[in-house]
Amino acid sequence: MKDKRLILKLKQGDSKALNIIIEKYSSYVYTVISNIIGEYMTEEDIEEVVSDSFVNLWNNSDKLSEDRPLTPYLSAIARNAAKNRFRQFHTEYSFEDISDEPADRDNIPELIENYQALSLVYDAVENFNSIDKEIFIRYYFYGEKLEAIAKITDLTLSNCKTKLCRTRKKIKVYLTERGYDYEVKR
Repeated sequence: MKDKRLILKLKQGDSKALNIIIEKYSSYVYTVISNIIGEYMTEEDIEEVVSDSFVNLWNNSDKLSEDRPLTPYLSAIARNAAKNRFRQFHTEYSFEDISDEPADRDNIPELIENYQALSLVYDAVENFNSIDKEIFIRYYFYGEKLEAIAKITDLTLSNCKTKLCRTRKKIKVYLTERGYDYEVKR
């Protein structure tokens, strides 16, 4: 079933749609979360964060747009849930190597506001060549470290960083052309 139809059914309170989404995307959400907290948390913790992510999807389904894919939203909500869980138990570590500023777990409306921009980023990435697309998705959507991405793609770390930087610049232009102000929050 296509995302558009699933979102429509989800917005109508159809729990079967949620079950289909969970079946379709749980490994994706698990991968995003595992890449962020996998080495610090137990399997049970990761599975709980996956469940929390789908509960957040259900609770905020009325704010989803049927015209956008689910993956950018699921990725953002999974990253935020993972980072918040990590902070609960491991305050001595930081996420300096992850460059996006996480939204507060309890601030789902802010996440929904950014959903359209995330969807545009997803659309932009779809137009990149395969290596740029892979680097960007692995880094931002799956939370993989650049060193690992460089090994997987047979690129040097420097080349991988350069490609990621150029891709971000292309996305900045893409978003600006569509009326989004691009600013880095520090």
